[in-house]
Amino acid sequence: AFVVATDGDARVCANLRHNVALNDVDERRCRVEEFRWEDHAAFFSREAPFDSVVAADCVYDADVAPALAATLAGALRRNPRCDVWVANAVRNAETWAATEAALLARGLDLEDGVSVVAGVAAAGG
Repeated sequence: AFVVATDGDARVCANLRHNVALNDVDERRCRVEEFRWEDHAAFFSREAPFDSVVAADCVYDADVAPALAATLAGALRRNPRCDVWVANAVRNAETWAATEAALLARGLDLEDGVSVVAGVAAAGG
């Protein structure tokens, strides 16, 4: 298997690269790339179709939910058989509701191969 680990923040990507190196992961098996959801079309045009996409704990603001949904839809357009997982702690019910609405607006639901796992409310949330 080959993994592309992404984040939109260069500092997080630097930490990801550090952890990949620290764990002696072969660079032929894992690559870290800075990726902003707004740039999903360009990203997917240069990548092979993915077999699986995991979006884990990445929705903190309702304003980014449409970009996340567009990105996941883009992954499924490239490979309709792609398994898509969204796992997120529910820190704010309104933000999570906006995320669900954005996914549904793109036609992304369990029938389309998108598994949405909403975690329990985060501590203090």
